[in-house]
Amino acid sequence: MRKLRDISKTSKVNEIKIKYEGETFRFNLNEELSINTAKINTELKEQPSYYGFLLLLRNRLLTQKEDLERQSDKRYAHVYLRTAEKINPKTNRPFSDKAAIQTAMEDTEYNNIRTKFIQAKQNYNDINSCVVSFEQRAQLIQSLSANLRNENK
Repeated sequence: MRKLRDISKTSKVNEIKIKYEGETFRFNLNEELSINTAKINTELKEQPSYYGFLLLLRNRLLTQKEDLERQSDKRYAHVYLRTAEKINPKTNRPFSDKAAIQTAMEDTEYNNIRTKFIQAKQNYNDINSCVVSFEQRAQLIQSLSANLRNENK
């Protein structure tokens, strides 16, 4: 575990950077999750606001991700149907299913939306991981606080 701890302290994976509606959120997850037992009462008071912020951001990122997925599906369907309804000049028959799929998959607008969707999905997953980490942090803070109270009795 010591090696994993050392890696997590220096890894760029802990450098969280999320862009949402023109605003960039940056923080180091390792630093944000650290607990200072000397300031346990402050930690208890501040935890809910951090957690609340992350939950709100996660919910907004989920909405953004789902909206981009819907846009992506809609664009794919539009291009697919437009192609499938056309007549192939070489055969005088409608384009094949494979040709319609290929055309939709190569559509520039579809691929632009898909790229934004993938980034939105990554942002959502990153923040969701942070939310889970803060939930564990809250449990640890409560346990530490209870232990400190018991020690002081």
